[in-house]
Amino acid sequence: MSASGLILPAHWLFNAGMLGLLQVLEVEGGIEPIQRKLLLPGGAVNGKRLYAVLRNALRRPAGLPKEIEGLRMLHWWYIQHEVRLNGPARVNEKAPFTSSEGKTYYGITGRLFGNNGDYQNLFHHSDREKVETFAYRFGESEIFQVERGTICPISGLRDFQLVEVEFRWLKWIFPTFSKFPNAFRHGSEKGTLLLSKPALYSLLFHHFALTSISKQQVFINAPSFEVMYHLNRFLRAAFGSSLQPQELLAVSMLHYTLRIQRMLSAWTYQNIELITKQQDKVESFTLPVDVARLLVDPHVARLLSRIRDSEVLRLVLARRFAEIEPVSYT
Repeated sequence: MSASGLILPAHWLFNAGMLGLLQVLEVEGGIEPIQRKLLLPGGAVNGKRLYAVLRNALRRPAGLPKEIEGLRMLHWWYIQHEVRLNGPARVNEKAPFTSSEGKTYYGITGRLFGNNGDYQNLFHHSDREKVETFAYRFGESEIFQVERGTICPISGLRDFQLVEVEFRWLKWIFPTFSKFPNAFRHGSEKGTLLLSKPALYSLLFHHFALTSISKQQVFINAPSFEVMYHLNRFLRAAFGSSLQPQELLAVSMLHYTLRIQRMLSAWTYQNIELITKQQDKVESFTLPVDVARLLVDPHVARLLSRIRDSEVLRLVLARRFAEIEPVSYT
């Protein structure tokens, strides 16, 4: 968070984490990001407002049965959202909880933090039986530890304790420093391996922002959180597995132009990318600048939307403009 209190877009994984976090607050907590001014028109997140909301949610008891009463409201929203999106988890009959809420907590934390989970090893699965350990590990006092003078190299967050990201956490995105290629900035190991705790814990929400299409997960990344918020909502709502990555990105941009009724700036549309993740393989897809410029033109967007022909869209993406008119009349 900068001195102004703004959180700016950074690495796509961090961006997805922030969008997933806002999604949980909106769907489970009824906290609409734009109305509550968490998302700002300039493309940043209002860090001061967001962290006030998170601190409040981490102070409020969730009103759960005694065996898991240590969980705070944000913890329970997180668990409920995982169930909403991906269904309940299978629970071993030997689970140490008897209430339905306790079994839900045990099953979901096992799925997320256990073997082959999205966050394997970030929280030891054997500690799930100790709810107070989970509540502390992901509690207000632990996440928001102050350390004056620090700056997070990924998010720009200031004055929060920095922690070293271990290779066993999200190893598919944090490669070994000694191997080439790697994702480390400026050839410095500390450039990527140190994250502020709020930034690190926002990563726990990144999977909520990914949309499952066919056998892969996709996310639209952009230099504006507000634009990402809208584009990924259109992506989740509209499209099937028959479209290719660039087509998914193009149709999402068309919907943005038509529904939000706002032109994307040249800087924004030139830096929009579709991220695809399949197991541990991550790829990025962009649109040529001239094609992107066409898609965000309201007149062109209305025509393409009216035609509603995937073949015409493919011709546009391939820049085969001369073939569009004959196809549109067939």
